[in-house]
Amino acid sequence: MTSTVLGARRHAWWRAVPLTAVLLCALARPVHAQNRVTPPRDYVSLDSASTARGGLLRPVSLRLQQVPLVRALEEIAMQARLSFVADRALPGLDRLVTVNLAATPVRDAMRTVLRDASLELLVGPNDQLVLRVRAPRAAAPRSRDALRLSGYVRNVSSGEVVRRAQLVVNGTTNREANEEGFYVLLLPEGEHQLQVRALGFAPLDTVIKLTESRTLDLSLRPRTVVLTAMKVEASKNERGDLDPKLPDMSVARLDMNIVRKAPPLLGEVDPLRSLTLLPGVSAASDASSAFNVRGGSVDQNLVLLDEATLYNPSHVLGFLSTFNADAVDDVTLYKGAIPAKFGGRLSSVVDVRQREGNIREFAGSASIGLLASRVIVEGPLPGNRGSFMVAGRRSYADAFLRLASDSSIRQNEAFFYDINAKANLRLGQNGALLFSTFVGRDRFAQPTEQIGVGWGNRSSTLR
Repeated sequence: MTSTVLGARRHAWWRAVPLTAVLLCALARPVHAQNRVTPPRDYVSLDSASTARGGLLRPVSLRLQQVPLVRALEEIAMQARLSFVADRALPGLDRLVTVNLAATPVRDAMRTVLRDASLELLVGPNDQLVLRVRAPRAAAPRSRDALRLSGYVRNVSSGEVVRRAQLVVNGTTNREANEEGFYVLLLPEGEHQLQVRALGFAPLDTVIKLTESRTLDLSLRPRTVVLTAMKVEASKNERGDLDPKLPDMSVARLDMNIVRKAPPLLGEVDPLRSLTLLPGVSAASDASSAFNVRGGSVDQNLVLLDEATLYNPSHVLGFLSTFNADAVDDVTLYKGAIPAKFGGRLSSVVDVRQREGNIREFAGSASIGLLASRVIVEGPLPGNRGSFMVAGRRSYADAFLRLASDSSIRQNEAFFYDINAKANLRLGQNGALLFSTFVGRDRFAQPTEQIGVGWGNRSSTLR
């Protein structure tokens, strides 16, 4: 077995003898064992070597026609005055190559010659070049080795979904449940520590053992947080509460429990009016539920109820919104960077989601206000295969008009009503059928003046 050693510093050949002897001893072994050769720790691959090394940047010019591969490498090393070592028994050294290089750095020249070869160059601390068989690349993990864990995050007391809960797997993998409370995790087989966090709920820490893909609903217990005196401090070295890597910038979400505790207007809790308390949002007028976002006009806002568009989201000529707070579960306002799924909108998008109903037990409530009365009924579907919710609201200004002494006033009509309904039917282990509908109507009539106006909304969504 023979080796080739080239060096341009011929006046100092004795300095290269110890290094050459070590390299020849390391490489002097059978061809089939070349992949097991362990290079010195301070030798790195040519592809990962620093470009700041002067020896690798020396220009070389070469024109060779159908010469062995090892000769082309020797010529490049000789012109660059670099030491080069190659085991003659390496496969592919006798392959004929054609090289045409003009003022090309050594690093690029070596890459060009070795482009189709199963060999690679190692670079030493003094730019010594050693040729060896390319180490095999580790096979990428196959996607089919990952198991699928999916399901819903739910409220343990009512069974309703918890939207946008945060899931942390093994302390590193972060995921978020979507708008419907559904999550999907792709994990390898074995045990995994799962942490679930959501605002207003106690943290859930559990261990999941995966042997196959499965469906698992995660239940969170509501928790009331009582704050005492609180001191807020910050420094420039601390990380901000907004992650610049997340795409959902300029997004505001309303907690309906907090909205219901806000002072209502004439006894009516209005989600749209609550949006005007957020930065960048202003009310069009004190007598209207319409709002402007960052200087935009009212008609530049897209209002959705369970993914259905509401073109007239107001009652009583804009005094109240069409949203019954008892039937609303989540309100999200996109003030900027609006996702493409909502289409083009100049100002903002208001995404409102209705409640799915109590899946544990039947429940209901009713209330009487100054402008309208409300009632809501919810409970599980037969066979505990899902849940339903029905809510209604109606004003009774026309009832008081009939008490007037003037007959012309008693004939007038002025009222509004709206009905919200939603049903969630489970289909098998992984499926769900959701149906939601909304009907709202306003009526104003003055028969004596031959005036009669009616308007409203109707929408239905099946998912």
